[in-house]
Amino acid sequence: MNSKWNNRNNFTFRGKEKNAITIWNKAFALSNDFRIYNLREKPMIPIQPTVRRWKKLARGVVKINVDAAINEECMGLEVIARDDDGFVLGGHGCIKKKTFNSDWAMLTM
Repeated sequence: MNSKWNNRNNFTFRGKEKNAITIWNKAFALSNDFRIYNLREKPMIPIQPTVRRWKKLARGVVKINVDAAINEECMGLEVIARDDDGFVLGGHGCIKKKTFNSDWAMLTM
């Protein structure tokens, strides 16, 4: 998933984009490396056993995910909405070309 967002940000801010199979292969390799490392090495932080499970949304509830990225020249924003079955209801992405600086960032905090 991180490779997908990375590619989107590179396209948005640098005008560079990799093809889907390249992104998939990179994500697959990183996932395997992570899995192998976790099997071979002792965890640096002890694992705390906890019960975690995904809970299905209540009927009629819509979940909205938002992601944004910003640099000095532009801002990118993506929104996606899913229903209680995980079906994508819609989404939108936009890019705003504007000069942003640290003073502007401090004003928004």
